[in-house]
Amino acid sequence: MISAYSKVGFFDEAVDLFRLMLKMGRDVKPNHTTVASVVAVCAQSGSIELAQWIKDYINSRGSELLNTHTVTALIDMHAKCGDPDMACKVQELEGQRCSLSQLYDIRFRHAGLNDEGKQYFKSMQNDYSITPTADHYICLVDLLGRAGHILEAYRIIVDVMPPVKPHAGVWGSLLSACRVYDNVEVGKVAGKHLLEIEANNASNYVLLSNIYAKAQTWNEVAKVRALKRERGMKKPPGASWIEFNGKTQKFLTSDVQDHHMEMIMQVLALELKAQGYLPGMDHEN
Repeated sequence: MISAYSKVGFFDEAVDLFRLMLKMGRDVKPNHTTVASVVAVCAQSGSIELAQWIKDYINSRGSELLNTHTVTALIDMHAKCGDPDMACKVQELEGQRCSLSQLYDIRFRHAGLNDEGKQYFKSMQNDYSITPTADHYICLVDLLGRAGHILEAYRIIVDVMPPVKPHAGVWGSLLSACRVYDNVEVGKVAGKHLLEIEANNASNYVLLSNIYAKAQTWNEVAKVRALKRERGMKKPPGASWIEFNGKTQKFLTSDVQDHHMEMIMQVLALELKAQGYLPGMDHEN
């Protein structure tokens, strides 16, 4: 149930179910699988408070819940919650050899330096005999793409990756970089592959269309939009999340009415007051 809630984005429900499980005491005791699922929920929600809470619970059970799967999930959680240093610390404290590839993925995404990123990639293979997967290559492509090295990123995909097959994440990362740096030619190739792999993802059509529009190649824009309509694609509405008291609230762009905005402002005001930036707050104002 916890895993199912997580897959459909019901993070609060998943955590509430786990809290209920804990209240039942010794009759129903969380095992490695349950805890790993909850850690994954915390990772998806991006909540720092939830991340600390589940980490404290795991620590309260000593080493009872710590296995390869749980530690790897904790590393992923800390990375997604914006704390790569803690992710690395968990790996170092637990000494999990098999989670090393995950650690390289985290450092890759947060290094921000091309040379250092490439060095990690080589070290992963030469020093630890870890064979790169598509998920590792996406880090390298993303690193190069963000720095504007579009052609080098493209060559990684077509010349270095084989026989590893690039998935949608790899081509999507390259396509995003092409949009930022106005590289229509490579963007066209990346977009073609992406639409073949993820034909039902409306965001891919929008991204490719935006690249053509930015280059003012309106004929290509029309073709992409026509293909999008032909396949019945609709872009999912934009959404934002706000965390307050360990709970996350999702707002769709179309849902943000006056009462939602008032709630958002109250949450922000309470946060500012808690940090000493605001004096006593009058809710009537």
